[in-house]
Amino acid sequence: MSSISIINSIKNNRMVKKRGLSFKNLLKNNILSLIIFIGILLIGVVIAGNVSVQNGKVSIDDDLTVYNNKLFVDVSEGRVGIGTSTPSELLNVYGTGGSGGASILINSTGGSPYTRGSLQIINSGGNVAGRGIGIFTFNNNETANATWFIGNPRDFSAPYSDAFIIGRKGGSSMDFSSSERGASSLMHLSSEGDLSIGTTGGGARLTLYKNTNGTILKLQDSDGLCNHNPESSSEIVSCSSDVSLKENIVNVNKKALWDKYNGLVVREYNIISSGDKAIGVIAQEVAQTNPELVTSEKVSIYEEVYSENYGSAVLEKTGENEILLVEQPNPWELVGLIQDLKAENEELKTELCLKDSSYSFC
Repeated sequence: MSSISIINSIKNNRMVKKRGLSFKNLLKNNILSLIIFIGILLIGVVIAGNVSVQNGKVSIDDDLTVYNNKLFVDVSEGRVGIGTSTPSELLNVYGTGGSGGASILINSTGGSPYTRGSLQIINSGGNVAGRGIGIFTFNNNETANATWFIGNPRDFSAPYSDAFIIGRKGGSSMDFSSSERGASSLMHLSSEGDLSIGTTGGGARLTLYKNTNGTILKLQDSDGLCNHNPESSSEIVSCSSDVSLKENIVNVNKKALWDKYNGLVVREYNIISSGDKAIGVIAQEVAQTNPELVTSEKVSIYEEVYSENYGSAVLEKTGENEILLVEQPNPWELVGLIQDLKAENEELKTELCLKDSSYSFC
């Protein structure tokens, strides 16, 4: 029953009283009206607009307001507002909670572990390049640096056409924190692209920090691992060398080692990109004498190009370049060569001292 029906019922009661009906009937009608009115309140809806119910279906011909805009339906625009009477999108949630509160809470105790409490965002309209989708956040009380996008922008050109992006406008940094307010940073990515783990003050492309002495980096693959421990004047690198990991153990062939390294031509040169002077080998030359030390790899070439979609320059892949790599000498092979040299020197010393004991090394 609508509010109009309640008013009509009250009017009828007054007319009944004037006609001299019994107090019992009057009380009965008033109680019935009161029950209906309380029922509407318990439902929690005070309706402003034209609402009709037919065959179990509710039709709304005008805007619907529920308890001071707790819920608002804009019929003409097809928008729903929760906590606001001026929804700007299809669904506009306006929260007025205190610090740490949430406007939307998704909490489920049922369903399988793979779907429990999940949120799915799907965009299936438009062309491929126009199907960008994600979560966009903006704080009106702060600068543009508070603007975030998490998702797939579906840009028109690579490398962003099918990438998953976590981006922050304004060139600000990004932190992965153990605190909900970001007070303690576990990993920090600066606006220049420097990644720091354990600290926010890196200053290098990759910085690893630990406030105690010991291993700071561990590298491991299917056949071994190495621990890296920086010290005040050097770095200690310890690699797996347990006998249980090895087989076919024999003494090293020193002659084979000498043959391996005697063919290498060590040169001095300048690095084109930096101009720095360096000492090393040329991969093409090493491939002639020691092909087992040379491998190749394709490196992507990126150039800055202007993007009309972004209105600024972006990096775009323009091709690939194949370069040769040379394996660095195994330090234990060099130790074997040093031991061999020392043994030869001892033999020479013995022979020379037998001939002339006046030498200082005798």
